[in-house]
Amino acid sequence: MKNLALITTLCCLMSFPLLASQKDLAQQFESDSLQQLQINNGVGDITIEVTDDTQIKVNVKVRSSKNWFFGSSDVSDASIESTIENGVLSLEVPLDDTNQTWTVQMPRQLALSLQLGVGDIELNGTAGNIEADIGVGSFTAKLAVPEYKNIELSAGVGDVSLQSQQGKTERSHVVGAELEYTGPGERDMAVTIGVGDAKVRNIVL
Repeated sequence: MKNLALITTLCCLMSFPLLASQKDLAQQFESDSLQQLQINNGVGDITIEVTDDTQIKVNVKVRSSKNWFFGSSDVSDASIESTIENGVLSLEVPLDDTNQTWTVQMPRQLALSLQLGVGDIELNGTAGNIEADIGVGSFTAKLAVPEYKNIELSAGVGDVSLQSQQGKTERSHVVGAELEYTGPGERDMAVTIGVGDAKVRNIVL
């Protein structure tokens, strides 16, 4: 009876389709007719590298974040969905119960809008106008601070800090932390975090 039960269990397991718990996605977009790049991610990380290239290069590692009795949930149907409207390229991988790691290279002339539920955003390089909204996590940017006219950083619970052109760092670390910077540039930046930290560091061009 034990052998029969074991064979029956193995047959049942073999009857289930193989599920993919991880999938790597990659896609490129031309930026000639675009003014803004918009990315929406539920749980995971977003890393943005600003370049002199004219193409937007996107890589997303999608992992299952929910385990079932016999393994992880299936991510084989994961795909990058894109829409373009009024010069705005919007990207997302609309699949529940996943952890997504985005790595993006984008042209510096584009504005940037990022929406992240839980996770970290890292920005390297000076883009156009920047908006970032994070529920729980952190925002870190290394860019040319003097290129911006207004920079607003706020955190419901957490620390915010900004290093100016002179190397001076301004900080605010109280509940409802807010920091505003006014400079000689033309760009705007607004970062809002529910719980977490926001840090902006100046780089020399």
